[in-house]
Amino acid sequence: MSDEIKTISAYQTYAARITGGTAAAANTQTRITGRYTELFNEYALRTPNGVFIQDPLQNSQIVSEGQAYWQVLSADLARINPAQARTYQDNFDGLLKGTQYMIKLAKDSGNRGEFPAWKVKASGSSVALDREANGPANSAADADLDIVRSLVYAQELVERGVWTDRGYDKLLDRLIPAAQNLFKDQNGVRVLRPSEDWDSFHYTDYLDPAAYKEIAEYLTKHGPAGAAAFWEKAAADSMKLYAETLNDTGTFPANINITVRSGNDIAVRAANDSNMWYDGIRAPWRIARYIIMFAESNAEAQAAKNALALGSRSRFSHTHSREMDAAMYLPLSIALGDTASADLSGRIFNGRIDPNKYFENTMELLGLVDAVFPHRVDISAPSAAVAAPVSAPNAAGKTAVTLLPDIRSGWSKNVTYRVISPNILSVQGNQDDDNDFVTLARNLQVNGAQTLQVKVRSFSGDFRWMVAFGISLNGEWAEPERKSLNPNGFINGSLRAGETLIFPLKGSSVDIAMQLYSGANFELEFWLE
Repeated sequence: MSDEIKTISAYQTYAARITGGTAAAANTQTRITGRYTELFNEYALRTPNGVFIQDPLQNSQIVSEGQAYWQVLSADLARINPAQARTYQDNFDGLLKGTQYMIKLAKDSGNRGEFPAWKVKASGSSVALDREANGPANSAADADLDIVRSLVYAQELVERGVWTDRGYDKLLDRLIPAAQNLFKDQNGVRVLRPSEDWDSFHYTDYLDPAAYKEIAEYLTKHGPAGAAAFWEKAAADSMKLYAETLNDTGTFPANINITVRSGNDIAVRAANDSNMWYDGIRAPWRIARYIIMFAESNAEAQAAKNALALGSRSRFSHTHSREMDAAMYLPLSIALGDTASADLSGRIFNGRIDPNKYFENTMELLGLVDAVFPHRVDISAPSAAVAAPVSAPNAAGKTAVTLLPDIRSGWSKNVTYRVISPNILSVQGNQDDDNDFVTLARNLQVNGAQTLQVKVRSFSGDFRWMVAFGISLNGEWAEPERKSLNPNGFINGSLRAGETLIFPLKGSSVDIAMQLYSGANFELEFWLE
């Protein structure tokens, strides 16, 4: 958690109220992960055709938007809490199976697109199209793009050794080109259509420029060459459309019509009414994600400041749910460092929402995660170490572990990592009162070795709760001989220079990762024996 967030009192109030307990720097991760589990169990409908997120207040309706949000959250929670990575991947895969079944229902209904039907309902032990809805087999563009975003996150987790490879990249190869068809060109400006199948008007907060930048960064790494340019332009044009919407309407209406005469001549008008309601309230959250992750120019920052000023003037009162209004504006306040708006948002917030209100609770959790643990997409080229490194044993029968040569913070923390020898890692912590997570080796062939041995070469720092780091083997926190783990996977007790930790191994290969206290300074030496 950044120093900026810790100084905003509204953040503490907000996080505490939606998670149902005190929220301090030391336990924020625990409160968020607990809230995720609570809500997922509340909304998940498990069927032979996959897991579906149902809305209890709408006759248990199931929409592609809910699938997408909880796929994103499941991937985010694995990044935030890798100790439970397998649980989150199982949740993600169950939801993805349900989403793919919704794609099948759309295609069986005659649709030619690649994305899911936007609305289904429970039918016996499975689900079927909701024939009472208008065009239920149509896709919804915001959900379609959030599904793609969730798969980008999933593939990143695979490449960092947190999740098992289950073919997310193959699905992205099919869906990213299809997602380009969700946009149309209006005189040089890339405008998002509301659906693969529908083109009559536009939902204001379907625009998600941060997601388009994330897709662009994924393509920069994975190709094909030049494919990222489409998404870079989509992101820039979407920020421009947000700014024009504010300029022309003074708010974020639920529905808008866009007329583009040129890149510098864009007219936006409200299609139905000027109220934000549910299809406009996501706009400040979408803009906040972009500013937190990718802000590149004063013009983009100014559009965000205008949106925040709009919310502050109306005391963040746009829907009948003041809690959700506050939730959507708090990330924007944090992104721009506006403590006054953040504190106002915190004072307006009234407490936990009825758990039956799926939409409000989901949006609150998304906003909280994005503000406290903002995502960073790793676009570095895949390391050669992925190709099953093998080292020869030394005279003592030990084999040096070949660490990844470029070890970097998994959570964008201020920690310096250096591989000073193929099997020796130096860690220089510079961020007290925080944690980090790194991948050390992927698909390492153990060649009959029975243990991983981690020698502590040097060790210093004022460690919180007497814990410094924990080791993950194949996605599970490993307990060394003669040591115990705390509930979060850290090794209990003080460590000393010269001490060797011994971890039993299983299987023919191993992925090695580590979580650590971000104020720690130490060197570790890794061997197989």
